[in-house]
Amino acid sequence: MKKIFLSLAFLFGIGMSVMADNTMQIKNDTIAVEDGFKTIDLKEVPQSIKDAIAKKAPGSTLKSASLSLKQEGVKSYRVVYVTKEGVENSILINLKTAPKKQ
Repeated sequence: MKKIFLSLAFLFGIGMSVMADNTMQIKNDTIAVEDGFKTIDLKEVPQSIKDAIAKKAPGSTLKSASLSLKQEGVKSYRVVYVTKEGVENSILINLKTAPKKQ
């Protein structure tokens, strides 16, 4: 009986280690989501947004930016920035635009 118990414990331990090994393999894939935002060059980010991020997180750097024009008269910017501590954050800013002349 003691041998059976030890055998089962050994098999259980091996099974758990194999299962733990499989769960530790994580792929670092990027998934694109269709949400109306298109990636833009960091040069296209308005200075007012850059100033707002600099005020909120001094010493931070911009990582990426995207723009959505879904709502008429509003430009929505999603900006990802990295703080000087290395923490990555994102912010969504809506800017009203002037109405088109007809």
